[in-house]
Amino acid sequence: MRLLRRLVLDLTPLRTSRDFRLVFAAAGVSGFGSFITYVTLPYQVYQLTGDPLLVGLARRLRARTPDPAR
Repeated sequence: MRLLRRLVLDLTPLRTSRDFRLVFAAAGVSGFGSFITYVTLPYQVYQLTGDPLLVGLARRLRARTPDPAR
């Protein structure tokens, strides 16, 4: 039982702190938005140009730009 208790996440801050829940939820929304951008940007480039080389270039440029969330 002790081992299980050590391995399971402590969710007490989520239950007790409204501010922590808000920050936790905002981080989830931000992460989801970053994922959507990561997927849709190359798709949009391909739809506009039809050129796989430009898709790769756009993905490469996206990887080189600093992420404001980090």
